[in-house]
Amino acid sequence: MEDQNRCFEVLAAIPAHIEAIAQLHLNTIACLANLAPQGFGQGIRRIPPIAEIRAEFEDALEAADLKLLVATLDGDFAGFVLGVIEKYGDELIDSPYLTVQYLEVEPKFKRSGAGEMLMGELQNLANSLGCTAVELIVWQNNQPVRSLFQKLGFSPLEVRMAKKLEP
Repeated sequence: MEDQNRCFEVLAAIPAHIEAIAQLHLNTIACLANLAPQGFGQGIRRIPPIAEIRAEFEDALEAADLKLLVATLDGDFAGFVLGVIEKYGDELIDSPYLTVQYLEVEPKFKRSGAGEMLMGELQNLANSLGCTAVELIVWQNNQPVRSLFQKLGFSPLEVRMAKKLEP
């Protein structure tokens, strides 16, 4: 797997990447629906039409505060990352900072270094834009992804808690 890391190319997304990004995102939504904690995640269980997903990523290509990168291996689409530049800080992070909205890797490229390469390039981009930090949200029960981000140096800042109320 170490050899594959050197072969991934990470570049800014272009319109020709949108279909592959949208298809991967559609598949990811379906997988996440199964990971949602008991009693939560009704929004993720609504699978949007592919046209709606395409439009979301087409808009991301045009928005100055959104950064959409793709990874390829020998021309084969491997995954993408979408980050948003946050202009206003909060109690924990000074502005500007970058929030990772999505990091998604094609199943055949999982654990190959594609996610690490995408995150590394996104962090480099954030740094070059003067961001003070990169932040993201990972579901508590998504241990493989939590492990990846911990390996990349991310650490928890807060814990989101919820209690489902019965009508």
